[in-house]
Amino acid sequence: REWCRNVLDGGMETSSTMSTQRPLGVQSRMVVLFLAFPLLVVVLLYAGVYGGNKEIQPVAKVGQDLLDTRYPEPAVVEAKGKHSATVIFCHGLGGTGKAYASKFENLGESMNHIKFVFPNAPVQPITRSGGKQLRAWFDMVGKTDRREELGQGKTSIEDSQKYLEALIRREGNAGIPANRIVIAGISQGAALSLYTGIHLKEPVAAVVSLSGYIPRFNQTIVQNTRSKYLLCHGKADKMIAPKMSQLVHQLLTSSGASAELKLYDGLQHTTNAQELKDVH
Repeated sequence: REWCRNVLDGGMETSSTMSTQRPLGVQSRMVVLFLAFPLLVVVLLYAGVYGGNKEIQPVAKVGQDLLDTRYPEPAVVEAKGKHSATVIFCHGLGGTGKAYASKFENLGESMNHIKFVFPNAPVQPITRSGGKQLRAWFDMVGKTDRREELGQGKTSIEDSQKYLEALIRREGNAGIPANRIVIAGISQGAALSLYTGIHLKEPVAAVVSLSGYIPRFNQTIVQNTRSKYLLCHGKADKMIAPKMSQLVHQLLTSSGASAELKLYDGLQHTTNAQELKDVH
């Protein structure tokens, strides 16, 4: 909770502390990651300054740019009150923005100022799935060490990075400054959010990664050290090893960024109540 308040107040210093929590029981652990909407709620609460009321179109001018029409129109939950901040949350491999947006239609008054944007990745063949067509921000070849994923494909991680940056700029055009925007994601969506976040020229308020990693890790240079970073990962995650978040944390802190890593005993590629509480 202090972490959340500090982000909002702009007073958190760089942290290299890893928080390790015990699992809270079978029921609290079995929330499937891709339906982990309560975690999104707390992610948004830590960004507790977000909202909006401008509809995003599939093709819309953003300064001199156009939103890439290969990406379907984002699902949007408009602010119930005055739009003062925005959270952009990226789904994981095979997910959809709509699946998350449906969970945010009836939020409490404390988040009336927040606009939630849930982008949709294009459908493309995924090498690790035998060429199966899935919504994905980039192709995945199935590297056990996710640092070796190249982020290529019919739409590459650079394409998705540019698209996410365009969505951020569009919020700016709607009157929401970058320091009132959070970008976040789950799994492959976390990878995109991290990759975009570390390359931003104008920093957003924070970047949140849930069970994430950075592709092409060994070629990575952190260009944005002014945003806050929060990395959450289960120690028992066999799909994406927790080492991936540990390495990202080391990279960020060694680059001078304000970053916090939270690891969870017994937690697999899911989330649990303790993680929700910590992110909040």
